[in-house]
Amino acid sequence: MGGEAVEPELGVPVLERIITVMSVYIDRVSQQVVEVYERERERWLAHQSSVRAVRVQEILAGNERPDAGASAALNYVLHQNHLAAIIWVPDTGSGDMLARIESATHDVAGFMGAMTDPLFVAADRVTGWVWVPLGTRAAPRRGYGELRDFLEARHPGLVMAVGGVTNGPEGFRQSYTRAQRARALAIAAGKNAPVVTAYDEPGVSTVALLIEDVASTRAWVRSVLRGLAADNENAARLRETVQVYLASNLSNVAAAKQIDLHYNSVKYRVKRAAEERGEDFTGDRLAVELALLVCQWLGPVVVTPDQAKGRADGQRSGWAVRVGSVTVRGGSSGSLTASSRAM
Repeated sequence: MGGEAVEPELGVPVLERIITVMSVYIDRVSQQVVEVYERERERWLAHQSSVRAVRVQEILAGNERPDAGASAALNYVLHQNHLAAIIWVPDTGSGDMLARIESATHDVAGFMGAMTDPLFVAADRVTGWVWVPLGTRAAPRRGYGELRDFLEARHPGLVMAVGGVTNGPEGFRQSYTRAQRARALAIAAGKNAPVVTAYDEPGVSTVALLIEDVASTRAWVRSVLRGLAADNENAARLRETVQVYLASNLSNVAAAKQIDLHYNSVKYRVKRAAEERGEDFTGDRLAVELALLVCQWLGPVVVTPDQAKGRADGQRSGWAVRVGSVTVRGGSSGSLTASSRAM
């Protein structure tokens, strides 16, 4: 203050003003430092993610012989047991969901018994590739049924395909490939698919192969099941009963216990199903079981459209215009008919 003493009554206000100015200055500088740090951190993370994605792609393509350097670059040990998975959001209009998917990845990894942090790679804005490190553990800590309940409860809206436990660098690729096949099946199945589709669950790997040629699979299913492949509730109920009946080694009693029906009801349904098909199920049982499994997963994709339902839909979607004494009607297929009325 130029060597001059501050008036006593001004001392406290001046000191408060100095503190206020210094605080504002420090806050402003600190905010600028934080913003610069966050930008640099995001740039570094983006670079690290890009590097990780490139290394993973090289390993999956078999163009790189994984070694200690690859593990260090990924911060993930390749020489161990892996459980590869794909987590995604079915609703493609959900925007960027990667932060949510990555959070779910860590939750799922911990739930399944990961030994360290999982490896996460963003495939796109709604899909993430995941490898859960299991060390020497031959199986996850929890089953897929528990995983479905966990994912639905903790992360509703996300779905998951799992490739099964494999070992080493080759297993790293193999489990991922299986997870991709399970995902393709889940997408083809649509609403029929569970929240978690696991490649190593019964029937999944088989149906996953069959969807590579959906048209041929559809034709084969319809030729095996014939009338039993109709797309209506009655046929669906009969298919379900026959599937349990065949899995119960043709026992009406055992099947009845599983689906909570009287065994005579099971017997009747099996008879009706055989009539719809045109023959019983003993001659080509394996083909029938496989066709029923495909129907269970793919449903409307492979079954035969119900003719009565189609006619009703066509009538509802039709239109009619009267011009003088002539009425022109249009159907859902684009056909036109005309009729005249006597004057």
